[in-house]
Amino acid sequence: MEGSVDSRHGLRLAWASSVRNIYQAVVGELSCGDPTRVDPAVQRLKRNLPPPANGVEADHLRQSLAIFTERSARAVHERFHANFPRPICVASPPPQSEAAWVNTRSIDELLDEWQSVYTAWFDRHHTLPPVLRAARILEAQFAEPLTIDTLGQAAGASRTILGQQFTRTFGLTPSDYLARVRVREGLRRLRHRGDSVATAAQAVGYQSENKFYARVRVYTGLTPSRVKELDEAAFEDLLARCVPLMVSPHCARAPMPMDRSARDGM
Repeated sequence: MEGSVDSRHGLRLAWASSVRNIYQAVVGELSCGDPTRVDPAVQRLKRNLPPPANGVEADHLRQSLAIFTERSARAVHERFHANFPRPICVASPPPQSEAAWVNTRSIDELLDEWQSVYTAWFDRHHTLPPVLRAARILEAQFAEPLTIDTLGQAAGASRTILGQQFTRTFGLTPSDYLARVRVREGLRRLRHRGDSVATAAQAVGYQSENKFYARVRVYTGLTPSRVKELDEAAFEDLLARCVPLMVSPHCARAPMPMDRSARDGM
């Protein structure tokens, strides 16, 4: 990435702007206070942060990541308790180790360590509410046949209460959330593993290639083959913009209508 250079600091301005834009996009992924979003957010950072071209940029990246991760950790914790009121939590996010961000390990290794420490801490001090347990189940078991009843049983809530809480939290019904997870994972298989549309569709839980194809068109406006041709940055931007796993409940896109046989099977 060329472009103008801040001669006082040795930073490429376009590079610094790109870093800021990626941080802002990741903040959006964490805005619901769901700790299960931390790992996908870290993976996105690892994929998309532009490499520094010199020592000044490397120092800037480490310093900005130290600030970003500390603020993100606190924001997730605070939003979690704002969204899911419970007795006062006396724990607070683990202190950020500035030394960790200035040592010689790679940025990827440091991000992985931070994510591991933070999520382990969060799990020790918090019990996920049913709506977040349901989201975690959908993301882990997306290829399996799931019903709203079995999801509610596994998450610890009735289908009615779960449906209401889920839509209030994510702006999506559980079935639409599952469809988005399947589309995202299917497109990643197309893009990164070279799967055919039929193979990707079956791998993520669709019995019909046509249903997967239709979902991709509805969410992205593109055919699966066109999505497959995008470069990595454009591909990740497409997923973030067109297939988000959380939208504002006030502007949520209506879920695709399901045929009668699929209604109870999500």
